[in-house]
Amino acid sequence: LEKRGLKDNTLIVYMTDNGGTRGVELYKAR
Repeated sequence: LEKRGLKDNTLIVYMTDNGGTRGVELYKAR
């Protein structure tokens, strides 16, 4: 993300509600 210039406007959320990794969702702030 840092190399692509998305470090400052990207929020990485790790979903672990079920005790396992659901995945990584990217929300770009625009």
